[in-house]
Amino acid sequence: MTLLKDSQSKTTLRNKRARIVGAGEYEAEYQTWLASKNFELDFINQALSLLTRNFPKHDIYFRYIPTGTSVARLADSSNWVSRCVLQSYSRPLMEMNKPEVSKLFKKRGFKLKLNRFKRLGNVRFEHITDPDQFLSIYEQLKNQFDFRQGAMFNKIHFKGNPQASNLLLKLFERNLLHVTVLTLNNEPMASIVGIHGKNWVHLGGINTHSPFYAVHSPGFVHFLLLGQLLANEHSATVFDLTPGGDAYKERMATSHDQVYELLISQSLIYNLKRRLRKLLHEQLIRSGHRPMSMELYLKKKAYLFRARLKGLQHRLWLGAARYNKSELCYPLDFPTEHLKLNTDSLSDLLCFEQIGTQTTKWEFLEEAMARFEDGQHAYTLVDNRQLLFCAWFEKQERQETDEQRDNEQPSILEITYCLPEAAEKLPSFVASAYALLTVPVPNLSHQAVINVNDYRLLKALKENGFRLCKIKTSHVRPDPVAQADLN
Repeated sequence: MTLLKDSQSKTTLRNKRARIVGAGEYEAEYQTWLASKNFELDFINQALSLLTRNFPKHDIYFRYIPTGTSVARLADSSNWVSRCVLQSYSRPLMEMNKPEVSKLFKKRGFKLKLNRFKRLGNVRFEHITDPDQFLSIYEQLKNQFDFRQGAMFNKIHFKGNPQASNLLLKLFERNLLHVTVLTLNNEPMASIVGIHGKNWVHLGGINTHSPFYAVHSPGFVHFLLLGQLLANEHSATVFDLTPGGDAYKERMATSHDQVYELLISQSLIYNLKRRLRKLLHEQLIRSGHRPMSMELYLKKKAYLFRARLKGLQHRLWLGAARYNKSELCYPLDFPTEHLKLNTDSLSDLLCFEQIGTQTTKWEFLEEAMARFEDGQHAYTLVDNRQLLFCAWFEKQERQETDEQRDNEQPSILEITYCLPEAAEKLPSFVASAYALLTVPVPNLSHQAVINVNDYRLLKALKENGFRLCKIKTSHVRPDPVAQADLN
């Protein structure tokens, strides 16, 4: 087990209590203990007693103890019944010897999605066993994983954490990973890096999919292709889909078993809170709701509330709030230089820091994922691992008639992030972004729309001589009298 250093550790409980956790904590899918079968209950009973005597102010926490232990008997024993909270979770499994498995691969929805993918180009599904081949795609897989985790859960696993990267590489070297990749024209669209051993494959590593093709469900297609591979090769008897209550896992499961979360606490108040949490979880499941979704919803609300309070001193108020989404105006002969921008770079977007904006990283990545899924493209500039600019090119609806095409408005670049210290380079960024597009630069006196919700950016734009004009849906320049001149 692991003793966390102090209450300021990022991995302490939310109420800042000190705790002892199972080895690996959230890096490990399951946590348990090793002992001979006859001595197993006595062993864990004595081990926990020793820990509570030596660390009386620490909570002890095991996440997802698999079946096969005496944890239920332990929790009901007189030593622990008043001090522990044991909660069970359903674990979905795909058992390869069940007849339901072959039916999954014959479903019409799966075939339609796979065929739709194949019409986009050269589609390949590969089991990766060569270290060099794994290394060649590893960075892309990490970026896909971090991007999705950041957008959905506000968790960045690999970026800035070389130990996490090295751990997976070491596991691969020791032949403990089962790696499969779905590619389109040699670009990874989805992947599963699982743990395998004793005829099981566990979804305990990482699973990713490209946000650019989300409409085609690459993650779901990859899951079924992996199940098909395991069934055909007889390389595993069970594909462990892991707990979580995700709908897509339930669609593929052929059976379920139980895993357990164990908390031991000397605090009566905290123990009571956890018991109430357990009752709430059980009630949500009975009513057909997913407890993890409710927890995530509340966590996000609390996170955004704290972020808004923290940013109050820089927030735009009253009349200044009209700049929130404005046309960026500057002289057409403004001097510019060519900047080397990246297109649709997940790595660049992960370099975002909340500087000069009220938008949090969670919101920024969440919006980026939604824009990618809508078919938009991102143009970014990074310097010294710091995102300077991010802009999006609006997806245009196809015009069916000549009249519609004649009345079609020019497409405008939308800048969703600008580092205040880099504001002087905005015209160069805008010019360089349009140079990458396959559409002409709009013949307007403004060439971009910019989101401004922070006084630090507003001040930087003013100091560099830019003007913000209230946005018009027609993209026609407003009357000069109505312009909001920052000067």
